[in-house]
Amino acid sequence: MKDLKKVGIIWIHLIIWITLGMLIFNWIYNFGNNTLHAFKIAGSSVFIYAFLFYANLYFLLPKFMKKNKYLAYIIGVIVLFAIAFLMSEAFQELLFTERHFPDIPKENFPQRGGRRPGFRPDGQMNNFRPFLNPRLVVKLLVYLAVLFVSTIIWIVQQAREREKIIQKQKNEQLSNELKLLKSQINPHFLFNALNNIYSMSVTNEQTTPEMILKLSEMLRYVLYETVEDRVRINKEVEYIQNYVDFQRLKDDEFQNIGFYSNIKNNELLIEPMLFIPFIENAFKHGNIHQDNGVVDIRLISTDNEIQFSIINSKPSTQLNKDKASGIGIRNVKERLNLLYPNSHKLEINDSDTSFSVNLDIKI
Repeated sequence: MKDLKKVGIIWIHLIIWITLGMLIFNWIYNFGNNTLHAFKIAGSSVFIYAFLFYANLYFLLPKFMKKNKYLAYIIGVIVLFAIAFLMSEAFQELLFTERHFPDIPKENFPQRGGRRPGFRPDGQMNNFRPFLNPRLVVKLLVYLAVLFVSTIIWIVQQAREREKIIQKQKNEQLSNELKLLKSQINPHFLFNALNNIYSMSVTNEQTTPEMILKLSEMLRYVLYETVEDRVRINKEVEYIQNYVDFQRLKDDEFQNIGFYSNIKNNELLIEPMLFIPFIENAFKHGNIHQDNGVVDIRLISTDNEIQFSIINSKPSTQLNKDKASGIGIRNVKERLNLLYPNSHKLEINDSDTSFSVNLDIKI
């Protein structure tokens, strides 16, 4: 891909220089010069302009301007212009003499230091000697224009390079933050799960082996699947289902738990463990242990959108939440802002009797 891009840039440069040469050729030819004369002027001019352009772009600017060596850069530009003027004079001597244009009277070719036949050599201006040679002034202005264009291109390139570096740093920071956030999830879940199994083993619950099996399946997912940046959504659904089953097995009273999923595309990729903190929060701070306690979970997806919602009833007297209770939800908010900054909508409603979450994500 990079090689193709470089080839494309080379072709663009060639097309621009050829187009410029054709414009110069047409302009010189319209002054009454013959085809060969116009072609030589166009070719030599483009050669000098290209020399100025690339010498400034790839040598002077990176070597001096990028390092804030402004005086050295100015000296370099002066030297570059001197070389360009010498090249121009050399081309005049080599290409534009009497023997190259036998149809033009010899007296129209001035001696060294006089006017060269770069324009129509009719002799009309030969006796005029201005303080500043107009031809040199025009050349200087053109050279400055070429230098200006190459400098603008270099500035744009530098801006893009800085943008790439900043974006790379942001991506690295994002990756590190996500790893940190994931590392906060796994120990938190494991701590709660082991506490539940310990409580059941103390009371010799018959469902303890099944609980351990469910836990092993969930741990397998947490340890081996969630190391990836994205997982298939059906894997996340399986994990949530195991989690809900785990809660039902934990206490016979935890039966008012609903989990509905409708996944159109099982291959849809999503950030792992994104919904679990909301589900954990519902069981931890809801009143599912009471007769009227409810937890209802819904996860629906299309080809490019995921809709998650959960609502849980709350006890009439809410105990003070510990500090860890807010870590999970705050964690999810940070992850959503990092992963889906402009493509998610999160609504959290906390009333006296219920707590609900609605999350829409555009993939």
